[in-house]
Amino acid sequence: MEIIPKKTPQIPQWLNYLFYLSVILLILVVAAIFVLDNYINKSKEALSGLDEAIKSERTQERLALEKEVQTYARKIEDFSKIISQHLENSGVFVFLQSNCHPQVWFSQFTLDSLGNKIGLDGKSKSFKSLGQQILIFQEEKLVKSVNLEKVSLNKEGGVDFSLSLILDPQIFIFK
Repeated sequence: MEIIPKKTPQIPQWLNYLFYLSVILLILVVAAIFVLDNYINKSKEALSGLDEAIKSERTQERLALEKEVQTYARKIEDFSKIISQHLENSGVFVFLQSNCHPQVWFSQFTLDSLGNKIGLDGKSKSFKSLGQQILIFQEEKLVKSVNLEKVSLNKEGGVDFSLSLILDPQIFIFK
């Protein structure tokens, strides 16, 4: 024991307030957890009740109708894929019609739409008109290359020829 009595140290007042505030906040947080847990459980019960009501409303007729609609949706999707990959070959005929020289006519036509290639056998009145036809094809933006494969004079004094054209794939796109 000490001979001289000392004063016990005083705790500052703000520290007491802080302690009581912390205790009150702890109690409020714990109460909020219980209240929110209760609301979550009630919401889960209401949701399961709604799920049961929805399931009870789904009749066999409605289920069959839903399956039929899904089948049609798959068919439409499959058709859309097929049509998007379809090549439109009729654009080649429009192209030839608009780019044919008046003194040149074609007697045979072969088309390789996957290779973007056209083979043409034809007749011309002269070498000059054949050369003009080749120039017309070369100046066309849809033609990538022109290849004169065979040329010969025929009995009538005209020119028989074979051409092959490599076309831009844009000509085959479905519009």
